[in-house]
Amino acid sequence: MQTRRTLRRTYAQLRRHGSTYRTALAAAGLAVAAIVLQNAPRGAALPPPPPEPVVSATPTANRTPFAAGPLSGHLAVAESALLAHGERTLLTELHVAAQGEAPSGAEVPAAIVLVMDTSGSMAGEKIQQARLAVQRVVDRMGDEDLFGLVTYASDAQVLAPLAPVGGRRDALRAQVLGIAAGGGTQIPDGLRAGHALLAAAAGDGYARRLVLVSDGIDGSGVGPTGAAALVRPWANAGVTVAALGIGVDYQEAFLTSVADAGRGAYAFLATGGELEGFLAAELEAASKTLAENVVAEIRLPAGARLGRAHGATAEQHGERLRLPLGALASGDTRKVVLELKLPVGAPAMLGALDAELRFRDRVGQRERVATTAGALHPQAVATADEVEASRDVEVWARAQAVLVDAEQAVALEAWRRGERQEAERQAASNLVRLRALQAVAPSAMLDAQLEAAAEEADTYQRVSPSSAGGRAFGLSSNAARRSRVMQ
Repeated sequence: MQTRRTLRRTYAQLRRHGSTYRTALAAAGLAVAAIVLQNAPRGAALPPPPPEPVVSATPTANRTPFAAGPLSGHLAVAESALLAHGERTLLTELHVAAQGEAPSGAEVPAAIVLVMDTSGSMAGEKIQQARLAVQRVVDRMGDEDLFGLVTYASDAQVLAPLAPVGGRRDALRAQVLGIAAGGGTQIPDGLRAGHALLAAAAGDGYARRLVLVSDGIDGSGVGPTGAAALVRPWANAGVTVAALGIGVDYQEAFLTSVADAGRGAYAFLATGGELEGFLAAELEAASKTLAENVVAEIRLPAGARLGRAHGATAEQHGERLRLPLGALASGDTRKVVLELKLPVGAPAMLGALDAELRFRDRVGQRERVATTAGALHPQAVATADEVEASRDVEVWARAQAVLVDAEQAVALEAWRRGERQEAERQAASNLVRLRALQAVAPSAMLDAQLEAAAEEADTYQRVSPSSAGGRAFGLSSNAARRSRVMQ
């Protein structure tokens, strides 16, 4: 353990001295990786040691930037060369950041509709905490902001129409105090009623957000796929839909489908008292919105197909991928990692890869287009050494970390099914991979992911997945993973 710490300190010190020490950095990183592999748990399925990282002498071969208005970022490939003769995976990263602040007086007014579960399972402390949370958030809202409240149980009811908060705060507080729990859980009815309020009363001048709260299982029968199909057109029209679950008995797949299709936040709340923080964050994000209806379109090399998309939904249309990213507030980032499958023949150029972002600039009040500064041109090469030499170590490490997170989700599901030994084996393997990545490309992101992975591995050994604590841990882990992958 002491040797490992010493090597990590050495690595960090060398890294601060710049490019002169790149060779030494690689050697230090590989030494740490070797120690990690040697100290792995017995019986774990270990991945092969990472190849020696080679910092590209021409990083522009791996990254191409874009910028327009408040948005900037890059399109990048982990390796700009693929081995000839076979189907290969081109790991591609799209990174988008929103920077800047709206000029004083130009902040975007928010239009927020809260769609709250008031079924019987919310009775007692949950509903009391929720009432207090909603009252406090209403108190935070500006006079010009719009607020509406829909409750749903066996059916949906508009408790407070969408209207400016100024002049009716006391009335809203009184209406919130009247929320009572009882009945079933018909989530789609509540969503439709909430969206109808936004569609009727809030135009493009507002940052429109629909926030779904649930603590139970939907009784409508539409399922996660049906919920996503319901919400997706609203997101395409500029309404962000967020979802959060309270307690340990809600339907995780349903709520994550709503948030993914609605391009909004998703969170697990252990108690209703945590609702205030989530709503406050949604209000803050809405008021600082810089770009809406952000859609990325990526041009693919001939014959490429999408394997998996991490961090966003992707639709392939011929040789183009369409990625709706929703709204971005000041300081927001979106990271998408794509596994592109390419049929590779003899050594040659494989075609062009570039991107275009279309969005509405809320500050400039105009439609904007950002295109990459140039195209990336991956190529087929004859040897694995050439593939390694084409690697952008930072992009490669981030992409690999996202793939590990996907494997962590698989391990969690195995643990939930009672396959504890398989979950422990996968978790141990993932820890080895993350430590090896941290050795060659250290980052705060990997530090956080390593800490989360170590906690998961420990929990699999100590906690029953069927217990209340086990259910809460699974829900919170997946919520944190979703947030981490997107950013």
